[in-house]
Amino acid sequence: MDISYDDLARSIIKQLDKTPEMVLATCAGDRVTARMMSCIHRDLRIYFQTDRGFLKYEQIVQNPNVALCISNMQIEGTARILGRWSEIDDPELKALYRQHHAGSFERYGHRDSQVCIEVTITQVTLWKYEGDFALRDFLHVPEHMARREQYCKVK
Repeated sequence: MDISYDDLARSIIKQLDKTPEMVLATCAGDRVTARMMSCIHRDLRIYFQTDRGFLKYEQIVQNPNVALCISNMQIEGTARILGRWSEIDDPELKALYRQHHAGSFERYGHRDSQVCIEVTITQVTLWKYEGDFALRDFLHVPEHMARREQYCKVK
């Protein structure tokens, strides 16, 4: 059944507001890896920093399709390497990252090998329970569509 895109997007953004760390999954070739990341978001875009020497960077270069996970939320998206912090002309983004992750920004952000990566969310899946039913809500961002599916009766 179709549900309100705007209401579901607002609910997702509220949950992202409360979540400074997420699990990031990347894949290239036959290897899938996952790790905790310090993230920020602006609306339905997620940002994190990483080093060009790390496996996740190489996997993103080879395959920009990524997934993130927090609590009951599964996020799919497309990653784009924005460049080093010194190359990014977006004071608001830098200030937001510094505000939420000052330690990692100050320790590593100045390194030439550090880059900021932006993930454009394409789909979010949320598990919910209402009464006796397990439900899944889906937000399809490019299509600006939201829907709910009943998974099963739980009682």
